[in-house]
Amino acid sequence: MTDQSDIGNLLCGFAGKLTKLRINRVTSCDRVANGFVLVTNAEWCLLWQFHDFFPDGFALMRVDGIASIRCGEYEKHWTKMLADEGIAGFLPKLDIVIGDLSSMLSQLQQTNRNFVIECESRDDDIEDFYIGRILTIHDQFCEFANFDGLGPWDDEPHTIQPDDITRIQWDTPYANTFSRHLAGPCPFFETGEVGCSLELGGKIRGGGTARCGLVPPHSDECAYGGSLR
Repeated sequence: MTDQSDIGNLLCGFAGKLTKLRINRVTSCDRVANGFVLVTNAEWCLLWQFHDFFPDGFALMRVDGIASIRCGEYEKHWTKMLADEGIAGFLPKLDIVIGDLSSMLSQLQQTNRNFVIECESRDDDIEDFYIGRILTIHDQFCEFANFDGLGPWDDEPHTIQPDDITRIQWDTPYANTFSRHLAGPCPFFETGEVGCSLELGGKIRGGGTARCGLVPPHSDECAYGGSLR
C-alpha cells in the first residue's frame, strides 16, 4: 500500500493497540522496522521497536517515509508470542506529546539521555548518523553533541537541519551500550559552550554511510571516521 493517506489512516487505526506491525520504509539504509505504534499524527509516528523477541527502544519516524505496512498472519502470531512470553503484554506509556518536530525535540532534550538522529537518503545507501545529546533547538536547526565509536565527544557541536531528520531513536541497546562506555560526560553541558557548527566529515560505506565516526547498527562494515574495506 503506497498511498500516504491510506498509510496515515492505517497508523491511526493501529496506534495504541497491542498489534505488531512490519513497516517498510522508503529509505535505502534501513528499510524495515518492526514493532507497535504507540501514537501518530499526520507527520510523525512513534514506534516501540522490536528485533525478534527483544525490545529495541523507541523511534520517531516520518509518516511520509513509510512505503507500506503489513499486519498479516505472521504479525498476529508474533503479537501473541510476545504477549504469551510476557515480553509485550501491554504497551509502555511515554511522556511525550506528538506534535511538530521542534516541540518533540524540546521534549526529548529534557529527558537527559542520548539519542540517535538519522538523516537518511531515499535513493542511496547513505545517511548522516549522529549519536549523543540534543543541545539546543532553533527554528531552522538544532545543535547536537556527537560522540564517536571510541568514546570521545566531538570537539564542537554539529548543526542538524530539522527537515533532514528522518528518524530519532532512543533507549535502544545500541545507544545504551555505547553510552555506558564513553570517555566522559558531554563537555558542552559542563561548559555551556554551544552555538558552533561542524561540517560533516569522513564517510563509511556499507549497509549505510555514517559521517560522524560511528557505524549505524544496520551497517555491514566496522569503521570509525573513514572507510575500511
